[in-house]
Amino acid sequence: SYKEELQHRRQKSNEGLQELSHEIERLSALAYPDMPPEQRDILFNLPTFMNAMADTDLAIDVRKQKPKTLREALDEAVRIEGWNKQKRERENAKPKNVRAV
Repeated sequence: SYKEELQHRRQKSNEGLQELSHEIERLSALAYPDMPPEQRDILFNLPTFMNAMADTDLAIDVRKQKPKTLREALDEAVRIEGWNKQKRERENAKPKNVRAV
């Protein structure tokens, strides 16, 4: 059922955060069609997104921001993910200590 699919949803290895959030919104609308969208977002979309993120460190960082909606969580996740990527790129670009022999 859509409810089970939503409950067990996890980010796939080739799936971006925006794709994940759209899929969660789609599933929750199918699973709970009579519920107002704002209520679905608080009760299902946000918690499902937080649990579905493959990067657990990223999920923890997003939780620390205390998002109130899926959109807020997604925005924070994308922002933090961007910072982490820039940090890794800078670290990889630093010259390595090389000793002359």
